[in-house]
Amino acid sequence: MNKLLTFILFVGSIFLFSNNSYAQKELGSLNLLIKAGSYSQYYNPSNKNYNDNNNAQLHVFYEISIAENMTVSPAIDLPFNFDYVVLGARVDYYFDGFINNLPKQLDLWGGIDSGIVIGGDGDTFIVNAHGGGEWKFNDTWGGIAEFGGGTSSYGSIGIGYHF
Repeated sequence: MNKLLTFILFVGSIFLFSNNSYAQKELGSLNLLIKAGSYSQYYNPSNKNYNDNNNAQLHVFYEISIAENMTVSPAIDLPFNFDYVVLGARVDYYFDGFINNLPKQLDLWGGIDSGIVIGGDGDTFIVNAHGGGEWKFNDTWGGIAEFGGGTSSYGSIGIGYHF
């Protein structure tokens, strides 16, 4: 119960301190990534049937601009083996304004994500730092690569759809 309360307070504070939408020119961005990494902390190490190497996830998040160069996103991770689900939120800061001569099509960001892992060998609260980039093919679509670490470590690739 304490993990759920901590998560609700974290997500609530993000929305409480947010005002209007500014960060990206788009109204929002829906991102779909395939995420792979080490997720063994979600399971009891004595579980002989769990194979950490085969546990890729679909990571979906919807970015909402809350300030200049900053977004907040509700997120969900669905592993392909369906052993658990991660409900979370993330905050991203875009560094485009700080790096001179960056191609217009490239976005670079860093941020924090947190969530609650439901299932596996019990509910777990996770927190990670992450960084990534997106190459926009046009005003609507882009290719994304991201990596992160903290409670779990991962790398991911995917697509972004901008409204």
